Amino acid sequence: MRSLNSQVAAVALLSLLLCFCACKRDGGTTSTSNQGNGKAQTFADAQSAAAQSLTTFRQLVNEKNYKELGFESLEEVSTATLGNPIPVVFVRLDSLRQYQAGSDPNALLSSSNQMSYPVMARDQVRTSVVVEQVDGKWQTATLGNGALAKALAAVRKPAAAGSAGNQESLVHVGALGLYFLAQRADNKWTLTPLTDKPDMNLKAGAAMPAEEVLGRLTVMAKQLSDDAPM
Repeated sequence: MRSLNSQVAAVALLSLLLCFCACKRDGGTTSTSNQGNGKAQTFADAQSAAAQSLTTFRQLVNEKNYKELGFESLEEVSTATLGNPIPVVFVRLDSLRQYQAGSDPNALLSSSNQMSYPVMARDQVRTSVVVEQVDGKWQTATLGNGALAKALAAVRKPAAAGSAGNQESLVHVGALGLYFLAQRADNKWTLTPLTDKPDMNLKAGAAMPAEEVLGRLTVMAKQLSDDAPM
């Protein structure tokens, strides 16, 4: 499997193309929903924003980049659908440094203003679109990163995904370059690494109590320099 960070350039390119298409679609000066101010198109709910993001995604994928963006054929793009979303939680470096070993991880894992939707082809995850809530409205955040979407799908149980009785989130610890699937049941959080991290004894797909994982991450976080990404 490709590295979770190996598609950064492709995602950045899509973001630039997204901005270009928005300007072109709106005469170069406005967006569909915000005439005159050049802001991104916004929606009242995450699902609508994700649907529009997928439409835009289809317009940006072509015969030269479809493999890099996670698809197996160009034909898959036109029939792609959205799967069950998952909230995205960013754990900041400063918050991680302040975490006390054994403390309730809820404050670090439950707050989110982004939702990640897997993009499906033939019932298989190919990539994702991420939408975010800004000032009460939802808009596109990022398009792409098939490696991350597939790694998440590998550890996310289909029966639980999207279930009202299962609280879960995709956790990104940016300062350490790590992603986890967080799941809460019976008031207890577990964290499942999406990739192996041998120096921290973390194995992809092996769920562990969140308190234990966060304790290890806190040790690593305190060793980072102050100019490390937050």
